[in-house]
Amino acid sequence: MWKLAAIVVIIRLGLLVTHPGYVGVDGGAYLLQARQYLGLSLPQQLDFVRAPLGPGWLLVPFVVLMGNDIGYSVWEAIFSTVPILPAFYLLATRFVSPRAALVATVFLAVDMWQWEMVITGALPLIGIGLIFLCLWGLVGVTSGRPTLREKLAVVLSIGLIPYINQTSTGLAAVAIPVFLLSLCVLNKSPKALRSAFPYLASGALIAVGALPWYRDVLPGSAKLSFPGPMVYMQPFNSPGWIQVWFAVPFGLWVAWRSSNTKLKALAITMVVHSLLTLFSSYDESIINIFFRSMHLVSPLLVLMVAWTAVRLVPYLTKYGVAFMASLLFILLVIGSGYVFQKQAFYSDMITPEMDRARGFIPDGDTKTIVTNGFMTGLWLAALEGTPTVWTFSANPPPAFQAQYKETQCLLGWREDCNPWAAADRLNAEYVLIDMRFPHITSREPNLWGAPEDTWAPTLAAPWLDLVYTDGTVRLWRVKRDA
Repeated sequence: MWKLAAIVVIIRLGLLVTHPGYVGVDGGAYLLQARQYLGLSLPQQLDFVRAPLGPGWLLVPFVVLMGNDIGYSVWEAIFSTVPILPAFYLLATRFVSPRAALVATVFLAVDMWQWEMVITGALPLIGIGLIFLCLWGLVGVTSGRPTLREKLAVVLSIGLIPYINQTSTGLAAVAIPVFLLSLCVLNKSPKALRSAFPYLASGALIAVGALPWYRDVLPGSAKLSFPGPMVYMQPFNSPGWIQVWFAVPFGLWVAWRSSNTKLKALAITMVVHSLLTLFSSYDESIINIFFRSMHLVSPLLVLMVAWTAVRLVPYLTKYGVAFMASLLFILLVIGSGYVFQKQAFYSDMITPEMDRARGFIPDGDTKTIVTNGFMTGLWLAALEGTPTVWTFSANPPPAFQAQYKETQCLLGWREDCNPWAAADRLNAEYVLIDMRFPHITSREPNLWGAPEDTWAPTLAAPWLDLVYTDGTVRLWRVKRDA
């Protein structure tokens, strides 16, 4: 299993390091937090407040030793693999043989949902890995005479998750109670909950210390809650619906056919999280629990398929088993490669063109940079060490409403304002835009309040002086002498 994990890390590292530009969506937020821990000071908090290991001090050593680009890539390769693959393997050994668990882990290593997270950001995968470790411990704790390792797995997983990732904390708040309550219902006894309670409570006491880092991410937050419905159903062509067609029937079938109540409870947990993916929200705190449930479901689906396959093997020839397994593996490798490339393209916030453009911004300039998106803004803030403001694809949260009006004015999207006054109020000196956005895919909406031809007013703005152009990237400086 550890050899497998090492191979996966090496493959992911090779892809990340050789990818042109900086990789991913959340990497800017991760790097900004690490640089702030290393002494970077900005006049305002751009991102929501993150927990100290989110990634914070987990990333700092990599940045110090290897620099921003390579350091982040190495960190991402390692932490998108560990602890989730080892933790999944441990959990799988509860229900299938070690050999079958290893085969299942091989298939998880090429799971398309996991490879999406290699690009978008590893933090939720760390948290999900700890959830699996907790579930492994709970299986032992609720079976009577638990070992010290099983007790510690529950206590430390529950205690650590809130210090690492807020989204995973929300996922754990669903998965752990559903698993335990399902056990109680299936066994017609509260014994499982009573057995687990001392270790869950001990973990919760550790977790309470993380509460100060959650003030920005509570539902209704002024930074993360967009005007719109708190909960609504996803369209039928969403990834959640695609996963549901596989996960729910498989989960219900395993819950019906298995005689192992803990596997039944795990199948029910998978079904519940799968159904959560059908919903969405205009509140980032809520939508992340719905959306990231997909990445909790896919490993559990692999486990359910492995358990089913073990029971089908006696009815197939060894050649039939090898052919089916090889075909599925090849399809998943192709699918994961496709997902990696496409997700990297959609998530390229700092392309080589953007990186060259920011080289024209003088070192030590402390003025605000206006850019075309939140994640691009965090990348630029981390790399340049300056404040940023950005555009929105939806009506902004309350905390950004006034700022966004000034941004729209500076970009030429409003006629009832003074762009030089807007630049002064934003303390803005440069506008750095990648015009691939927002129409990088046909599904992406136009930016909020932008004209149909999004960047035409900005390109023609007489108060902006074009400093650099490269492909779809434009860098302007505000003409202060106008």
